[in-house]
Amino acid sequence: MKFYVYKFFGIFLFFSLSFSVFAENKNQEEFFVGKILQVSQNSPDEFGNIIQKLKIEILTTKQKIEIENGNFRNFSEEQKFSPGEQIVLVKMENGEFSIIENYRLSGIFWILIIFLLTVVAIVGFSGLGSVFGLFLGIFVVIFGIIPGILHGTNAIFLSVLSAIFITPISMILAHKARFPTFVAILSTFLTILLAIFFAIFAVKICKLFGLGDESAQFLQMENFSIEKLRGILFVGILLGTLGVLDDITAAQTFTVFKIYKTNPKQNFCQVFKSSFSIGREHINSMINTLAMAYFGASLPLFIIFSRSQMPFWVILNSEIVAEEIVRIIAGSFALILAVPISTFLATVFVFHQKKF
Repeated sequence: MKFYVYKFFGIFLFFSLSFSVFAENKNQEEFFVGKILQVSQNSPDEFGNIIQKLKIEILTTKQKIEIENGNFRNFSEEQKFSPGEQIVLVKMENGEFSIIENYRLSGIFWILIIFLLTVVAIVGFSGLGSVFGLFLGIFVVIFGIIPGILHGTNAIFLSVLSAIFITPISMILAHKARFPTFVAILSTFLTILLAIFFAIFAVKICKLFGLGDESAQFLQMENFSIEKLRGILFVGILLGTLGVLDDITAAQTFTVFKIYKTNPKQNFCQVFKSSFSIGREHINSMINTLAMAYFGASLPLFIIFSRSQMPFWVILNSEIVAEEIVRIIAGSFALILAVPISTFLATVFVFHQKKF
């Protein structure tokens, strides 16, 4: 079973990467990685403007080019380019090159290696299954959900489909194909269905339209309908909930099985009560984690609002802040429901299964 799960993931990864390469080749603009060989810059003018003149070597073609880059008036010293740095370049249709930004993939590669080594050192090689599940979720979003939204697929259908696809594979990769894992998967499905109804209710009663940030407003300028923007908001809420829901249902299910195994003479109520008491503590910590995660991601937004002259109630009433509040409440609602649902189902199954 484990071999076929990994084989499926490998095939999925191959076709996903193949699709991304194919899509990249269709771009009319060409992108390159260049290495800065030499930097010279003028002295600041009366307005503090600085222009950097860069001599760059394109790594793939070995072509050497010169580009002027500025204005660095509001940049820190670290943001200015220096010799030896690698940058991303775009070659326009007219043959001219332009700097996009710093090349960061090498840095991402090394921090990913450090992360994977830490996972193996602490959890063992079995912990890599969770990492593969994470990558799977990312690929489903990029190559499944986003194209579906662009083609007008119903947001609720996309949410259910993504949960059905991501949850079993990611949980089996993380916890292996064991009986408690399948109970956790079932608990996740039931909780997600209830969370979907609550999210629909919350989005409609608060009259949210998915216009809570500049990105959404930009999409509206690209002729995205309100239905599509609201669908993006809805899918985002469900994906954020699914990310933490898998953790709590799996932890709670395995807790039930372990508590029963410590003393098989316990009755149904004793196992449920002991397991649920642990789950309640898990709820408290997870709600705080979820709220801080959303607040952390939106910190620049709250700093901007703190400098405004609007009354506090007006700030809370704005769609930008209301969306974040609904995300937190909807996610917390699902987490709260997940504990009794997974605890009850696991307790039912543990008393009707002779072998574990």
